[in-house]
Amino acid sequence: MMMSGLVALCALLAVGLLVLPLFGPRVAALTAVGVVLLIFIICYLICIPRVLKADGALHHVTKNTDRGRS
Repeated sequence: MMMSGLVALCALLAVGLLVLPLFGPRVAALTAVGVVLLIFIICYLICIPRVLKADGALHHVTKNTDRGRS
């Protein structure tokens, strides 16, 4: 998940270097927003199923913390 932030920063640099000189600031801003949203959507599509798959491990952690409190 944290890696997607770094990828987004690199993508913004690429947008700034490629799109800005060719199409101007308005198109570059729209492209940058679109690229960042796309990166985070892809990240969530990858990360959410992994969290749901590891859901049994999360229940195990919660059960252990509940036992310590009682």
